[in-house]
Amino acid sequence: MEASLLQAKLEASLADGISWGTGEDAIEEAEDEIDEITWQTYKGQLTEKQEKTRDKIIKRLEKIES
Repeated sequence: MEASLLQAKLEASLADGISWGTGEDAIEEAEDEIDEITWQTYKGQLTEKQEKTRDKIIKRLEKIES
């Protein structure tokens, strides 16, 4: 949602012919969001408790999907 808000602000500023320097900032922020690490994308070492919790969540999600 934040990306769409940034896009809307960019389009609104460009419609008036004034960029206010938002063009570069909006692009950089969008790129930062892509690199976000979540529990689903994390590839590092987990503790035994974290692995068990992750496995429980995955099993519950699979149960919900079926």
